[in-house]
Amino acid sequence: MKKIIQAASLLAIAMFAHTSNGKGAISTLPPQVKFKFDPEAVSLFADFSNRAKNGTVPVYLINDKGAPLQLKAQDGDIYLKLEAQNKDGKWVRVQPHRYSWCGNSYFSPPAVPAKHFHLVRGYQPTKGKESKVRY
Repeated sequence: MKKIIQAASLLAIAMFAHTSNGKGAISTLPPQVKFKFDPEAVSLFADFSNRAKNGTVPVYLINDKGAPLQLKAQDGDIYLKLEAQNKDGKWVRVQPHRYSWCGNSYFSPPAVPAKHFHLVRGYQPTKGKESKVRY
């Protein structure tokens, strides 16, 4: 039983490292984060200039709306996955998603208050061919 609990704890820590680790008011966004202010929009800004050594990219999900935004997520990992444009110009998902076998993984999804942002560590492979990507 102790090993199962330890394994679950490690999995939880690993999942947390991949998910959000920052949020705040739009006014506190770093200066390099550029987006069009639109009171009815939700925007994404991937900060490729600050890519971490492990390959993750800070992705800012910006809620410029006047109402809170409820995100869909599994174990705190919002459904924001990397896509690449193929040679035909079509967007294809290149980041896998591992589904949970437990219903508890879908409780308490994160919310972004009005006029706030949510920082996600976006997946970005450190190896492979160069491609145009989006989240």
